[in-house]
Amino acid sequence: MRGKKLFKVAFKGNEQEQGSKGRNLNLIARRNHCLMDRYFYYGNYTDKRFDVIIENLCMEFFLSGRTLHDIIEANEGYLLELKKKKPNLSLLEMRWPHLRW
Repeated sequence: MRGKKLFKVAFKGNEQEQGSKGRNLNLIARRNHCLMDRYFYYGNYTDKRFDVIIENLCMEFFLSGRTLHDIIEANEGYLLELKKKKPNLSLLEMRWPHLRW
């Protein structure tokens, strides 16, 4: 948790917390699945053009267009799986209740 190291130094002594630093891969994978579900939704359940979909996703996930394209390409298998399963809106709402579908 942010500030934990400073708290320990200030109040508990000079003990250093051991652990990995950097981005949590589980959270990144979850974010990418959410992004791909959203991409699938926009492509199948709305009549938006590709460039508008990318623009919306950039705003929703705070990513650049280039990063977004890289994520979409890297998760092509997940997208093909979505296409095969054709999840309905209620399933997407259940998976990601914080988004408006």
